[in-house]
Amino acid sequence: MIQSYTIKGRVVQFGNNKPLDKVKVSYSTFITYTNKRGIYKLPIKIEVNDKGEVIEKFRSTELIIDKGGFSPFKIIPIKGNNKIKTKINVAKITSNKKQTEKDIAEVGTIDDNITKALSNAEPSTPTPQKTILNAVKAISERLLPFIIGMLAAFGITNIKKWLDGKNTLENTPTKCPTKAELRRQINKRNKVVKQLNNLYKVITAAIAAIGIVTTLLRIFQLIMRLFGRFPVPSTIGTPPGPSGGVLYSFRIGQLIRFDEKYDKFKGKFKLFSKIPKIILTALILLRFYLKAALDLLKIADNKIDQCSQEAGIDFTQEEIDNELLAIGAQEEEDGNPVLTNVNGFKMSVQPVPKTEVGSIVKRQAVAKDSKGIIILKGEPSFSASDQILIDELAFYITSNNLKA
Repeated sequence: MIQSYTIKGRVVQFGNNKPLDKVKVSYSTFITYTNKRGIYKLPIKIEVNDKGEVIEKFRSTELIIDKGGFSPFKIIPIKGNNKIKTKINVAKITSNKKQTEKDIAEVGTIDDNITKALSNAEPSTPTPQKTILNAVKAISERLLPFIIGMLAAFGITNIKKWLDGKNTLENTPTKCPTKAELRRQINKRNKVVKQLNNLYKVITAAIAAIGIVTTLLRIFQLIMRLFGRFPVPSTIGTPPGPSGGVLYSFRIGQLIRFDEKYDKFKGKFKLFSKIPKIILTALILLRFYLKAALDLLKIADNKIDQCSQEAGIDFTQEEIDNELLAIGAQEEEDGNPVLTNVNGFKMSVQPVPKTEVGSIVKRQAVAKDSKGIIILKGEPSFSASDQILIDELAFYITSNNLKA
């Protein structure tokens, strides 16, 4: 049967609790607006069963609160007993300007220690290496904020949730701008892609000038293999509080391992003899920022495509460099399958005799030939991860082009 209800609530601005008027409140096809006190009353009609429970197909219908210049807010007005919830808690919505400032702070800020290290390295740094450092700053201080501002035009804010995959176009309210504004955002998007492509070419040339005869993608792969996922001793983001927040953080132990591994392998691998530690750190940051920029552009492209189809607009899209796309798609999850064969070597992990400390024993990666004879051994370690142990030895094998 069809039952009538009135959903009531109040909308204020996040941060100052100022009542917001003319806020659109919608549920299915039912629409109303808030008054000067931010209060709304939304009459609705909905199908319920004999117990007064909302029928199943309407139980996921959202109440959407939306106002131009603010991030949309949504809630499912259903109680735990599947009955309609007529009194909604105060909805606090964030202005796009404030949210964009917060998003830029979270995504585009480098920890003070790293900023200081990069800055101190510049006066005596050779030009090619300085180019790499400048590229890190260009992406973090200019391009990322530009992309975040562009996304805000589509109602895409709370960027951290989008990067984490919690927010998607399917589960989060967004909006399409006017045709004129849409064309402006498409032009902005194309300019960003051109700048990214040009930066990539400049970085590639700088790497070649240092004397490294391999691709940036390959360097990133080797760095990830040896040093782990994000071996940077820092927090990317701003201090906790209303206007800030942590985007990614790194354990201090990672810095210790990074320093130890860098010093250990610098003399063994040609790659590391040509890359100073500060440049290696910059390359790791560069990979992070490139990945973030590419992920955000992918979100923008999907929304632009959606809005263009709705508006009937044809547009020319600047293509992202294929090698950049490869970097964006590069697998970096810790749960990747453990390598079992490298250049013909059969890889495995075994305990190291007489290294017990209590119930813990050191282990090491080993590389065997086709006859099962151990040819190479990795460094003994208390690491519980087979992947880490094997990756270190695999890196040694591939970097020195060893064959079984």
